[in-house]
Amino acid sequence: MWLKGFFRRRKRPPISQEKIERRQLPRWQLGCEASAKWQGQDDFVSCAIKDMNFRGFQIWLDRELCPGCCALIIRFGTDLVFNIEVCVVWHALVNAKHVYGCRFIRLRDADKERLYHFVFQNFPGATRL
Repeated sequence: MWLKGFFRRRKRPPISQEKIERRQLPRWQLGCEASAKWQGQDDFVSCAIKDMNFRGFQIWLDRELCPGCCALIIRFGTDLVFNIEVCVVWHALVNAKHVYGCRFIRLRDADKERLYHFVFQNFPGATRL
């Protein structure tokens, strides 16, 4: 009779959905300014890259994008330029800013190496998992 409460499940506080990291490859928290140019545009638009890994990134813009896949040029500063192809996976509107989750369709191995060196040099705490 003393085992009556022994096997009872203990109540645990609920885990909020924001704290659960479901990605197998976690993203590096960057929060850096960049500029982007989409296929068919003539000029670069300022944006912010909040987080990134080798599968995708989160980008904050002042304007809305067309959904789907597109070619994109991302420029960090003046010397680091990536010519990539992405697919917009999700979109949210936060404080009058358009937030997009993008997945890489085409990212060359040489660009992956340059991207890792850029993150390692400019954001040293971000590469530690």
